[in-house]
Amino acid sequence: MSCLLIVLAALITGTSGVEADSLLALAELQESEAMYMAADSLYLLACSEYTLNGDRDMADLCRNSSYRMNRLVAEYPFDREEADSIFSLRCPWLSAAERNAYFESGRVDCMEFDGSVRYFESCITNVLYRDLDLMHEYGRRHSSGDIFYDALEDIIFRLPGSGSPHNAWQPEINPLSFIVDGSMTIPREELPESGILYLWIPVPIQSSGQADPRILSVAPAEYVVYPATMDRELGTIYMEIPLDSLEGDLTCSVSTIHTHFERRCIVDPAMIGSYDTEDIEYRKYTGQNPNIEITPEITSLAADIVGSEENPYLQAGMLYNYIVENIPYSFVPHVSIAARGIPESAYCHEYGYGDCGMQSMYFCALCRSLGIPARACGGFQLVPGTEGPHFWAEFMIPGYGWIPVDVTVAETADWSWRLSDSEIQVFEDYFFGNLDPYRMVVQKDVSVPLSPAPIEPVAFATAIQFPAAVCVESMVDVSFITAAYWRFAVTPVQR
Repeated sequence: MSCLLIVLAALITGTSGVEADSLLALAELQESEAMYMAADSLYLLACSEYTLNGDRDMADLCRNSSYRMNRLVAEYPFDREEADSIFSLRCPWLSAAERNAYFESGRVDCMEFDGSVRYFESCITNVLYRDLDLMHEYGRRHSSGDIFYDALEDIIFRLPGSGSPHNAWQPEINPLSFIVDGSMTIPREELPESGILYLWIPVPIQSSGQADPRILSVAPAEYVVYPATMDRELGTIYMEIPLDSLEGDLTCSVSTIHTHFERRCIVDPAMIGSYDTEDIEYRKYTGQNPNIEITPEITSLAADIVGSEENPYLQAGMLYNYIVENIPYSFVPHVSIAARGIPESAYCHEYGYGDCGMQSMYFCALCRSLGIPARACGGFQLVPGTEGPHFWAEFMIPGYGWIPVDVTVAETADWSWRLSDSEIQVFEDYFFGNLDPYRMVVQKDVSVPLSPAPIEPVAFATAIQFPAAVCVESMVDVSFITAAYWRFAVTPVQR
């Protein structure tokens, strides 16, 4: 019997005097060997022992280590047979040998832990995103439309003089207003009997292209501790919910309204001034944060992309085109990446793919390495029929301010099996310097700290698109619970 099993058997039978410190050491050993689920069990046992000994600090450390183990693996639910079954259902025209070739070549996202290979929850969808021939065949067989292209075609292909004017002095046009209702109902049995549930619920902010954000209603209003931070870099409404007095299910809701403009930024590269490199904002947005890391490799790549070009606006355009052409969209295991302490820009550079947040952060890292201020803006895209969490980016040009880019929505045109090359090019060109009005900005940049600061780490603090949650009395990670039950609905407001 292994050392681990001996310890566990002794604890279960109550015949051992094994101390909490020994359990913690064994848990850390199992974690170092990628035995994450075994480590999780040991961290929980150590937590219980420390609690019995009255050592709350060490109990909390072990509880958060248990959370981390679950965050590492939660996004990898499938074994090989289950992943292949999904692949077969999505692409029934592929033979077993053809599907096997994808697995054997490493093109199906997986991670090895606890002695077995497990596959990422979106691994088969990612195969389609990265293999455009496969994506196009899927589209032809399902006669699927191009939802972003179809919804935005009238905006993107609108000619000057037809509708709102396109003037350099009027970059914000065609305002749209939206009521956004977010809510969740958590069954009482999924929450601890006592303690406090701390919640940070996302709300819209005042930002480039976004105006007049307001709270229409919030419930339970009596649990709101601070007013909504709609005039700051990150919009949240903060609640503290006493669970001791909670008798039934917990229902929380926030209704907001905001207006977002289409942005058409007309820039004359010859009229660009010089950056004030001592300006606080310049230094902030050319520096690093936990997820926009500027490595020597990223700096070298950016220099190779722009070559001898020195104009920052033209440089940013070259970086944008590089990502659209070379960094395919893919879902990524954000929670696992955060638990491992890997910066998002570094992950994107290493693997050569990423989702909207990762692509935007990578664009920012490339820009910042050249001294171009850039930030990754987070919130929601509200294109009818596909509303959901989203990230895009902005870079700053002297005399013109913040210029939007959205490499991800631009790239969706490449997924189409029916669009011409010229249609794809116009669509992709639009999202450099322009932005559709179907947006809700929640944060001006990634990794903006929550306020007030959480008393312990939340699951994924980089992007606040679901309620961030902390409850020190819970042995289950409440971040997963709030994300699972959060729903939001969008209602356009007629003007």
